[in-house]
Amino acid sequence: MNSQNDAEYRLRLAKGFQKEAEQDFQLQRWRSCVDNAQLSVENAGKAIIAIFEPVERTHNPAVNLRKLIDKKLIDNALLSDLNTALNFFDELGFEEHFLTDYGDEKNLSRTLVTF
Repeated sequence: MNSQNDAEYRLRLAKGFQKEAEQDFQLQRWRSCVDNAQLSVENAGKAIIAIFEPVERTHNPAVNLRKLIDKKLIDNALLSDLNTALNFFDELGFEEHFLTDYGDEKNLSRTLVTF
């Protein structure tokens, strides 16, 4: 897969997960809504990365996006927008992915101990 194809693929994934999140919101499926929103943001970040280099396996594209900035691969005209987007990539990174897929195991174990 070349970089343009990979970027387009990731963008299609992001849009698909966004649509699913919107549907989940309408149906009040909150866990699924957050999970799909997280995957949408994650794949949007990976679409940006794919333009410049192969996408690594990660649930936190912010790390790789910062590397692109450090390597001076991002045009200065886009830096402000990307830095704003990094807040969302950080907020909906690995930890959120884990919580929406597996739940809060720390709090679950505390709850089980009290029973």
